[in-house]
Amino acid sequence: NNPAPVCAPSTIDLTAPEITAGSDPNLTFTYWNDQNLTSPMSDPTNVSESGTYYIKTNYVNSCASNDPVSVVINIYQKVDGERYQPKEAKLDEPLKLTARNIGNQYSWFPGIGLSETSSSNPTFQYNRDIEYTITMKTTNNCIVVDTVLVRVQQPNSIVSDIFVPKAWTPNNDGHNDILKPLPENIQEIKSFRIFNRWGQLVFETKTVGSGWDGIYKGQPQVMDVYTWTLDALGLDGMQFRKSGNSVLIR
Repeated sequence: NNPAPVCAPSTIDLTAPEITAGSDPNLTFTYWNDQNLTSPMSDPTNVSESGTYYIKTNYVNSCASNDPVSVVINIYQKVDGERYQPKEAKLDEPLKLTARNIGNQYSWFPGIGLSETSSSNPTFQYNRDIEYTITMKTTNNCIVVDTVLVRVQQPNSIVSDIFVPKAWTPNNDGHNDILKPLPENIQEIKSFRIFNRWGQLVFETKTVGSGWDGIYKGQPQVMDVYTWTLDALGLDGMQFRKSGNSVLIR
């Protein structure tokens, strides 16, 4: 009896009882690669290649069948799974998804946000990112699993932030010469103030990009730790009220 086809990396055991089912009892079998029985199989319990193989029958009294029985084995090659390019969807707007055309059965998981889960091209409509696995059964009944990530574009996705460096070097070399806030999506700096160690206000601005060059009342200030306070508003409505210390290095 020919065994049922399998999908790689599965193999077939040619010595399985169902292959010789219906034969007379008390038989022993040998397994061969060719009809002339000149090339014995190295491991008939672990056949990994499609082809026709041959079984020779031996009786208990050492008589043997000289007409070997051919057995056809079909092992379908494995189809590797793929990770698709991420898909971009707009919030709560439908987006058509498409799986590879290699199967006759499809199963999408999880089913959240999909119009159906057993189609090759369901419609996505949801409010957050989801990664799907697509399990497909080919015409040879082999299983292939693909993956796709759907990203949902969120409104108000702007994220604001602002920080002040821990040190600056006002030596006019064009690098880090002024102490200033470094904004990200900031619409307004309400105040940025710098104080020396005696609490004197040595610099103040409300202008984005403006900073202190280390000069106070026309005199370069000494190397020291200076305290700053910051009040700013982000494009996303975030309020920033920060304070900290920065070192003037000469």
